[in-house]
Amino acid sequence: MILPILALVADLAVLEAVPGKTSLAYDETFTLSARVQNLGPDAAENVRVNIGGNAFSFLTHATAPAGWTCDPLPRYASALTCTAPALVSGAEARFTLTLTAPQPAANTYRAGASINASSTDPSRANNVREVDIGLVQPARTAALRITPVPAANPVAQGSEIRVRYDVYNAGPDAARDLLVLFESQHPFTVSGAGWSCAGNACTRAELPAGATAPLELRATAPGAETQIDFFARVRAEQIFDNDRGDNDSFLRLGVGSTGNWERLLVPVSIETLAGAGGARWTTELAALILSDAQLEFAPHPCEFSANTCAMLLPPLRRQIPGTFLFSTSSPGGQYFYIRPQDAAKWRFNARIRDLARAEQTAGAEMPIVRDSELRSDVIALLNVPVAPQYRHTLRIYDDLGRERTGARIRIYAGDETEPRISVVRDLVRQDVRTTTSALLAMRPAYAQAELAQLGTIAGLESLRVEIEPVDPGVRLWAFISIVNNETHHVTVVTPQ
Repeated sequence: MILPILALVADLAVLEAVPGKTSLAYDETFTLSARVQNLGPDAAENVRVNIGGNAFSFLTHATAPAGWTCDPLPRYASALTCTAPALVSGAEARFTLTLTAPQPAANTYRAGASINASSTDPSRANNVREVDIGLVQPARTAALRITPVPAANPVAQGSEIRVRYDVYNAGPDAARDLLVLFESQHPFTVSGAGWSCAGNACTRAELPAGATAPLELRATAPGAETQIDFFARVRAEQIFDNDRGDNDSFLRLGVGSTGNWERLLVPVSIETLAGAGGARWTTELAALILSDAQLEFAPHPCEFSANTCAMLLPPLRRQIPGTFLFSTSSPGGQYFYIRPQDAAKWRFNARIRDLARAEQTAGAEMPIVRDSELRSDVIALLNVPVAPQYRHTLRIYDDLGRERTGARIRIYAGDETEPRISVVRDLVRQDVRTTTSALLAMRPAYAQAELAQLGTIAGLESLRVEIEPVDPGVRLWAFISIVNNETHHVTVVTPQ
């Protein structure tokens, strides 16, 4: 006789989910305790518990009972998952989290816990328990920003590392009880006038609107080629910050004498565009090497090492047509690393090709944008021609790949002293939170706009376009590409 195999039946329940406080202020620390139980009659197998809050709260600590395995705490997580191979009938488990309260976009904050298993659960109504916590609306609004400015990158082996961090409050209100936290795998010290620093944390009583309070990080570079990552985060008590993306910063420093690289900006994207009459136009980027010798380049600053990061290029100038094509990994362009002494041996050419008819324009030479050419004052683009068949695209880049920063754009007609158009645009790096730290150093932040969309330029003969950063300490570079819609020829106007 064959006996049937009976499935295990276990009624799992969340008995309680209790917050440590009944109301929360922004960034206030609180605890959340959850208690779960197997009400039987059988043991539950492959048990999973989720505990935490909604988005934009931050989990800083967690405790779980013996026999449970919890996922590592990821950066900026707001919930935790823990598992156990079994939970016998009648057994309980208690979990406790420590979190920081989110920005009060609503009047309440929802937290709770859930439990499930691979065994049969006869009643799932008790598998989840949630609780709403009141959020206290802050009386002040302040937009904080932290920006790293390294004295050098890369640095020599064994040399002193110095990085200035500009903490800026864009307002409109003063920020009080500021806290800046630093993280790195390498030892460092931090100090700053008006700041009280101990270990990896610095505090300050107040930062008025429009003010900048610098901090200086110091360290000693290792004696071997490597790279060092630095993270920093700024917070303030009892304020509402409507753009927390600028509260965090990432900086990667290369170390090593043979890691002597200079960063170039490749300011074009490789993309396919829809054309008239069903044509498909693609933008291609070609690099022309003006050297008979092999040149080294690094597509990203992996270790700033010739042995692990650089690629040796053949003397492609001897080939026909003397170029090689490559694509960038970002819609906005890419950073490109070369030896400083080789900067004059590279040329870049951007051209448009009709994929439907295999035709292409001659293209336009793109500038070699060396890191030293980015400017913290006004960038001037002069003698920009205007005609009905021209399409003008302005693109602006920042120096450190920030998630968001601002640029002020002024457009003048000819030699006029008053601008016809004056606007502010955000430079936004796409997908900043899901990319890896290595890609952060590859993808510049940028803003792009058609001049015709910024204001009326029809009827003018030529333009002067000025761009300058909104915030102090930010360095920018910009150019205008002019596409003739009739011939598809590309002209580039670069800073003077």
